[in-house]
Amino acid sequence: MVVLLQGPSFADFAPRLPELANADFAIATLGNFPPVEQVVAQALGRRADVLMITNVWSVQSWYKELVEFLERPQPTLFLAARYALSNLGEFGTNESEFAARHDDRLLIAEGSGGPPLPSRPLHFETSNSFSLLMPLLAMARPRRIFIAGADGGGHPQYTKKHYFFHDDVDSEDPEKKAVDKPGMLTFKGMPDRLAEANRRTRNETLHCDNNILLALRFMNALFDLPIPPIFNVCPHSGYQAFPKIDVGTAISMMREVKR
Repeated sequence: MVVLLQGPSFADFAPRLPELANADFAIATLGNFPPVEQVVAQALGRRADVLMITNVWSVQSWYKELVEFLERPQPTLFLAARYALSNLGEFGTNESEFAARHDDRLLIAEGSGGPPLPSRPLHFETSNSFSLLMPLLAMARPRRIFIAGADGGGHPQYTKKHYFFHDDVDSEDPEKKAVDKPGMLTFKGMPDRLAEANRRTRNETLHCDNNILLALRFMNALFDLPIPPIFNVCPHSGYQAFPKIDVGTAISMMREVKR
């Protein structure tokens, strides 16, 4: 399983994607997913297999693309927090109707209420979308998980760029179209807000580490679920829960297993 997140370091991983053309892996992403899929389509001629959205703004921004994801000929899986589906009225539907229509591709999990237990296996204590995505992916029992774009505010070269495609944040060029979406953030000309956003990102990263590890331990102990090796393909990442490796090492490991 390859998890492609929107952190700036994904820009280091993206040019190497063509080297994985013959590797056997599924792709997961979350949130504002169309920019990630555009990169993957250009590099590999394919798109994401698994998508997670926990924020209502991401659904509002990309509803058309979300429905297209759910109606693709190839199998896809949509992991959703209930909050993300709480404002579907503006699209002429509601959570119940949406869930019934896409039942074979939809799994709803709860990002609150403590760790998973036998009475509520899809409840997790979370701090961000990433901390909910990881234990759910572990349930699929992949051989290994590689995460790209999980900077956690720790990459020294990208402290002003919150998304890999947001390279115009400090330039005078017109901002890219994706930045106009409600869920996208820009801090151009606002250094104080940028500093506060970076502080919150680093703090959230610490909580995320703890919550992911707690969920995985509970799943292993209570459900006898084997936890696969998980690697963070960002050597400078602020996340500490998993071993950090560089892009070249990750590519070599993934190419060991052919289709």
